[in-house]
Amino acid sequence: PLVAAAAALVQSRQRALGGPPLSPPVMEMRLRGTSDPMGALNPNVTGFGSGRLNLARAVADQQGSYSFGCGSRTVGPIAVLEGPGAERRLAFVTADAQLIVTPVNGDTLVRVARPAAPLGGIASLSRGHNGETALFVALANQTIAGYDDWGRGLSGWPVAAPGVTGFANQEPVLGDLNGDGICDVIWGGNDGRVHAWRLCGGTVDGFPKFLVGPAENIRVAVALMDDQPGAEIIAAAPTGQVFVFNAAGAELPGWPVLAVARPFSPLVIPNPNRPDESMVVLTGGQGTTIVDLQGRRVLS
Repeated sequence: PLVAAAAALVQSRQRALGGPPLSPPVMEMRLRGTSDPMGALNPNVTGFGSGRLNLARAVADQQGSYSFGCGSRTVGPIAVLEGPGAERRLAFVTADAQLIVTPVNGDTLVRVARPAAPLGGIASLSRGHNGETALFVALANQTIAGYDDWGRGLSGWPVAAPGVTGFANQEPVLGDLNGDGICDVIWGGNDGRVHAWRLCGGTVDGFPKFLVGPAENIRVAVALMDDQPGAEIIAAAPTGQVFVFNAAGAELPGWPVLAVARPFSPLVIPNPNRPDESMVVLTGGQGTTIVDLQGRRVLS
């Protein structure tokens, strides 16, 4: 009864402010998010839910968590886009091949049908000082498509790219390979190759780069791995081999190394005080391998 009364009071306050009524999921998040934690006072007690109902906060606090319907299941990660001033928008793709851009209040700004279902979520970047946004997503018709934040296709995109095998979702990876201040688009294919394109859609010289035979997708990441301009590509093959090479396709000394088989995407843990002591983490179903930037095994 207390919770039902609290929900009614919150809705009444929302109406008095001229706002729309909160949906049941949003109301639940509102009451949970404004409750008082009880764990510190009850260290050996469990099962009391989110905490103690705080009616004053539920009514007076600014809106926190919320939900809205989009008509289909979302696929992969959602991109948060910075807008003018403090405005932020969300960009995501759905299983029914829609690209949707919405402000944080859930009002749909853009809903555009795509030519094929997405293979993963959105990779996004801001292009230059004017704040133009570029969105990239891999599609089931074996292409990677590029859009602006209004769903319009970017010049030079889509490009042909191999599909996905063995993973639920996979996204393109963005990074500046040659240090010119402009991001490139990198894709680990199921054809045993790493593919890379300039922002204009042209292929980066030296790519695609063959690593292993066709199998599950190569998992890629980008990071600064040496003292030269531009990021390097870390590519983890399903065989467990991990390669590191630069924008010219040249492998760095000490690589490749053998890590855990069928790894997830490589994770680089930077050391801001000693960049040369950063670590590369490879995790898979059979364990974890950690190596330093020179390919020396730290933990297995």
